[in-house]
Amino acid sequence: MRLLELYEQEAGHKLLWLVEEAKIKLSNQSQTSTILNFLSGKPQIQSTEEAFNISVMNDLSKVKNSVQECLCQAQIKAEKIDLIILTGGSTEIPIVRNELCQIFSNAEISAQNKLTSVGLGLAYDGYHYF
Repeated sequence: MRLLELYEQEAGHKLLWLVEEAKIKLSNQSQTSTILNFLSGKPQIQSTEEAFNISVMNDLSKVKNSVQECLCQAQIKAEKIDLIILTGGSTEIPIVRNELCQIFSNAEISAQNKLTSVGLGLAYDGYHYF
């Protein structure tokens, strides 16, 4: 019934924002609580860092595999990388960041402009074509 209510209220984006907000909070604290006050009964959702980490493990595994494949194709060992530039909000997730730090244990980690670095990189690259 709540899914139907969510659909009828066209509140999918509202729910998506609350999920994103919880993800951000769980990057800095061990638990959070969210009240879905736009649904009948105003359900309260409890989220924990542990449950969140479990939920991202499959995606984290894909990231690790992609990193290993990239290193393999570049024919370079992770120990030879001296700078990693983190980009995107997911790099704020402690388990993701920790995994990257473990893989690239000799690298300096740059975390500036995480949310704008992709756009800046595309702009710099595009500059060369015009």
